[in-house]
Amino acid sequence: MNKKITLILLFAFAAVSSYSQTVFKYSGVQYTGTGNYTAIRSKVLDSQVYSSPLGIEIDTAGRIYITNEHNIFLLFNGKSKLMAGYNLDPVDGSDYKNGTGIASRFSQPAGIAVNRSTNSMVIVDMGNNLIRSLSPYLNSFTDETAGFIAGTKSFVGGWADGAVATAKFNVPDGVAVNTNGDIYVSDRDGHCIRKISGGNVTTIAGTHGTSGNKDGTGIAATFMNPRGLYLESSTSLLVADYGNQRIRRINLTTNAVTTVISSGLDGPSDLCVVNGQMYITDLLSVKKY
Repeated sequence: MNKKITLILLFAFAAVSSYSQTVFKYSGVQYTGTGNYTAIRSKVLDSQVYSSPLGIEIDTAGRIYITNEHNIFLLFNGKSKLMAGYNLDPVDGSDYKNGTGIASRFSQPAGIAVNRSTNSMVIVDMGNNLIRSLSPYLNSFTDETAGFIAGTKSFVGGWADGAVATAKFNVPDGVAVNTNGDIYVSDRDGHCIRKISGGNVTTIAGTHGTSGNKDGTGIAATFMNPRGLYLESSTSLLVADYGNQRIRRINLTTNAVTTVISSGLDGPSDLCVVNGQMYITDLLSVKKY
């Protein structure tokens, strides 16, 4: 995901408010159980309820997307609109269905990244073990359409490289998209990194089903529950290796994996780089290197 833009905007806001370090609610109402859910389609509200927001991304025009427990929201100056997915109580909302607006269904959408060549969104549908798409934004009155990119629907997950329609993922989590539209996915419970390109899914690093902490090239390398991804460049992908408490780098030309940070982390889940500084969401804090 292109988190660099996100962080730049946050820094710009911080510069204006440099005398304050207060954390405050920006959007939404906390979900507190069955009966307290007011996701309303086709309206921009400050009272939309979030039940489990996991991912955040900015499209090419600066609009902020949020992946929630079973749906996708778009933020407008602190208010939000349900763009796709289930709009009733999340207890009953887990499902998979392509479609427009509330006709579509997700199950724990997590990582989200913008395909900058099309301005469409790539969404990791973690609970369904699928990689999904969301059509480009048109206007605040038009719902967006969810589609299929890769994977086989399954609640238990699996692993298979090959054509996108038959490939399998095992709890995919993070996602990044390069300028050519190639998609990189962290297959969290498969302990490997996958690539979607040209209608096919391949494993570029790690060995499915084998966790470990070993540098090497391609399947010779091992990970443990990799999560967040960040594209440093067209040839370099950073990986938040959650289970190993490390940050790893994949050379996308050779698929060689090296360790960037080997100590001082408790459980990195995501990361980005701004002005040469690496920012990491760690288990109990945010860290900078």
